[in-house]
Amino acid sequence: MTDCDALIIGGGPAGLTAAIYLARFHLTTIVVDGGHSRAATIPRTRNHAGYPGGIPGPDLVAAMRTQASEYGARVIDDWLTGLDHDGEAVVARGAGGAAPVPCCSRPGSSTTGRRWIGACTTPR
Repeated sequence: MTDCDALIIGGGPAGLTAAIYLARFHLTTIVVDGGHSRAATIPRTRNHAGYPGGIPGPDLVAAMRTQASEYGARVIDDWLTGLDHDGEAVVARGAGGAAPVPCCSRPGSSTTGRRWIGACTTPR
C-alpha cells in the first residue's frame, strides 16, 4: 500500500461508488475490503439503478470493483486492524501484514492539501 488521497474502508456498493467518483476526479484512491459486504450475500437486488430486472449481489460488487479499478482505484483485500495519526497523516494498518499507509491529513489540517473524507463501513 502507498500514499493516497482517499482511503475508503469497505468494498460494498457505497464504498465502491465513492471510489469510482474519487478516482474519476484523479485522486489516488485505495479501497480496503474485508470481503464482508452485505450486498455480496444478496441473491438478487432490485435496489440499484441500471438493473431493472435486478442483479445478483456478487455480480454487482464484482462489476463495481472492475469499474473502480478501470478509473485507477486500488482495491486491497484486507481487514484493517488500526487507523492511527502519524504526524499529519492517518496511517492505516492491515491484518494481512501490509506496511502502514500514510493516507489523508487529519480533519481540519491543510498542510498536505489532503482532506479526510470518511469511511463506508457496515457495523457488526
